[in-house]
Amino acid sequence: MQTIDIAILILLAFGAIRGFIKGFIFEVAMLGALVLCYFLGFKMAAAVAEFLFKTFGGSPETLRYVSFMLVWIGVSIGAWFLAKLFEGLVSITALGLFNKIAGAIFGVLKYAFLVGLFLYFFNKADAKFKWLDTDKKAESIFYYPLLKVGVLVIKH
Repeated sequence: MQTIDIAILILLAFGAIRGFIKGFIFEVAMLGALVLCYFLGFKMAAAVAEFLFKTFGGSPETLRYVSFMLVWIGVSIGAWFLAKLFEGLVSITALGLFNKIAGAIFGVLKYAFLVGLFLYFFNKADAKFKWLDTDKKAESIFYYPLLKVGVLVIKH
């Protein structure tokens, strides 16, 4: 096992622990909020910027960035409250342990996805700068499988 494998395992273990602590419902809600923030931020930024311009005045360009941040914050807060509400319902139905275990699994998958994206960009830069020896990559257990995840995400 290479040093890079140990680093990857530490990151995946961190994802599992974090997912276990937060639970599946909260982890999925926050991931959904991230995607929703991205799309709604771009869709609603112009309308919110127009409202802010009519109400407060200011630079339209600056207000566009401010409106994007306001939409992002609003959606994030709403998703957080919904996640906490659903977590409360899950704890009432005695599915708390299932929520924690599923959260750990989801946390590992989420971190594998993030590590795969990082490895994709690292591999592109490494082709030019030669930071990591090709033999070390080949001997690694996790490098190429997670790199395939990053390639799959970027290509689609």
